[in-house]
Amino acid sequence: FAQNCKTKIVVNHQLHYHQPRMRLMELVTEGAIGKINLIDASCGMNAAFQGTHTIQGVLAFAGLSRTPSSLFAQATGTKGLFQDRKNHLAPDDLLIHMSFQDGLRATLTCGNGAPYLAAAPVESQSAPWAHKRISVFGDYGHIEWTMWSWKTLIKGVLEKGSHDYWVEDAPAEARLVDSIFDLLEGNLSNHPLSLVNSIKEYLLLLTAYQSVIQQDRQNFPTSLQSNLIRSLRRHLDNSCTV
Repeated sequence: FAQNCKTKIVVNHQLHYHQPRMRLMELVTEGAIGKINLIDASCGMNAAFQGTHTIQGVLAFAGLSRTPSSLFAQATGTKGLFQDRKNHLAPDDLLIHMSFQDGLRATLTCGNGAPYLAAAPVESQSAPWAHKRISVFGDYGHIEWTMWSWKTLIKGVLEKGSHDYWVEDAPAEARLVDSIFDLLEGNLSNHPLSLVNSIKEYLLLLTAYQSVIQQDRQNFPTSLQSNLIRSLRRHLDNSCTV
């Protein structure tokens, strides 16, 4: 469907167009930190609330042409796996380790195990949503983006600064809209937030759930078992009613 659909569908991951993050992605793409060896990312909310946003960031920094060849995951906690009015069904804590064929490795931590960011405003420091973070490590140094700060350490030179998520958000939405017009006008062949790319990101998350259930590394892509969320709930809490 995603490949053949004539309607252009773009998913609103507007963080991709936040100016500080765009600058860091350009540095990585241009080779400023050399060959990428590791991407380490985290978010304070569960994988359904913020995990897909953060996976999008991981793959954006890795490069859209790259796809993990395998992954394994571990999870705990079933509170987020029961339906409520928001229906963001996910385990309370999730850790994913992704392997790429060229040697790149990436990790993602979602939930209570994610580090809280000292750079977050005082009024937001206790809020789980405020703590998305992506760090990229290469041969010559590393970069780090958070919702509130940025940092580069390249060939021994440290630079860092702060930014306001809310101030950055509206211009980022405008850049996203501009990119959609570029797509519609034929000036952009592969939108970074296209339905094809977004489905890949969500399939990575579902494959991680299957890894938790089967307690084994999963190739990617792979066939997914039926009743995945129900099976995950049962696996994490054998006493719950499913």
